[in-house]
Amino acid sequence: MKQLVLIIAMATATVSGYTQNFDWKADVETPQNDGFHKILLAPVVAGHLQYNFSDIRIYNHEQKEVPYFLTGEEHRTKIVGFENYTIVTKDYNKRWDWESMFVIKNEAKTDINHIILRFRNFQDRKYARLSGSDDGHQWFSIKDGYLLHGVYSDTASSSLMVLKFPMSNYEYYKIEVDDYRHDDPVNLMEAGYFVKDYEKGSFIANPYPEFQQIDSIEKKETQVYLNFPSPQYIDKMKIDIDYDDNYHREAELFEKIWLNDTTFRYNSIKRFWVSSTRLNEVFFHQQACKELKLVIYNNDDQPLKVNTVDCLQLKQYLVAKLKKDQPYTIKFGNDTLLAPQYDIVYFKDQVPEDAPVITTAKVAQIIQEDEATEEGNVIPLFEDPTVIWIVIGAVALLLGYMSLKMMSEVKKKADN
Repeated sequence: MKQLVLIIAMATATVSGYTQNFDWKADVETPQNDGFHKILLAPVVAGHLQYNFSDIRIYNHEQKEVPYFLTGEEHRTKIVGFENYTIVTKDYNKRWDWESMFVIKNEAKTDINHIILRFRNFQDRKYARLSGSDDGHQWFSIKDGYLLHGVYSDTASSSLMVLKFPMSNYEYYKIEVDDYRHDDPVNLMEAGYFVKDYEKGSFIANPYPEFQQIDSIEKKETQVYLNFPSPQYIDKMKIDIDYDDNYHREAELFEKIWLNDTTFRYNSIKRFWVSSTRLNEVFFHQQACKELKLVIYNNDDQPLKVNTVDCLQLKQYLVAKLKKDQPYTIKFGNDTLLAPQYDIVYFKDQVPEDAPVITTAKVAQIIQEDEATEEGNVIPLFEDPTVIWIVIGAVALLLGYMSLKMMSEVKKKADN
């Protein structure tokens, strides 16, 4: 009877373990010391997870689960890395050529290629030009033909506009705005620029997608097709556009949804504007995607040339207590798994702010029938389907044998 109980327990544990299969795995960078570590989830890992990231586990060299909790970066609500310039001149006197003039000072003579202007909201179209000077007296042309395009807003009293130009390091920059219809001037509140470490450390770049641009004169639109090598989550998209003149056009992003093997449809994700006077950045909240289509509505203008579309993801980490020089593996990809419940979530305050960040190696697919991969990993004995069925068969035979034996003993007692 004891043997029966033992085998049944083994069979139950085996079947339970087998139901927690994973489709993917990746080795974790070896820890260099004992204690808490933050395992950075690469976009290719996150893309294979459920939306709430519940189907991922950490295993040590004994294939035992290692407790962890999930943490990640958030969208910054405050502009980090924005440096203000001193506005030396605000000339609203409408001189003979009917223009407003603003002079700003780049005291450090920093190398910059854009200036951010914050205006009190307005609805108008005004042209502007930019000049540079080393002494504030002798001016040199940088770029002409900027279009300042006011956009209506119910949620903010000001808006940012970006003047892009070739890299330069003048001490003074002059912005002249044409008030050619004798309009009232725009209200410039502040000027500055984004330093190079803007949002540094918050995002990680997704793998670059296959890229194809098609310009349709008939439809008056530019279509950009993006095909990622694997499913991705994106939180931010940066669109780099090359165009000789200023532009301000509506755009829309679509996700390709396959209905079966041969038919699909495109679902709209977001509508926004692309403009020569802005940083063309679009934000999402963990948008799942594999195939995207970006449409820019050109109306009667010439098509824009889209150089690149960079997709980024907010960094996500698994925080776990690891041992020095010990190998660890993450396994993930199982739509049936719920989020694990570990005691470690009650001790988040013990994690130091400077906890080491470690990464993962290349993702490998787990083949359920034979988990041996080119890396040489071998499937555990009690996760092999053949072994499972052998155990189940043995249990059935043993149960039959024990039943016959018990019936025989009962019959002997009845005969006596």
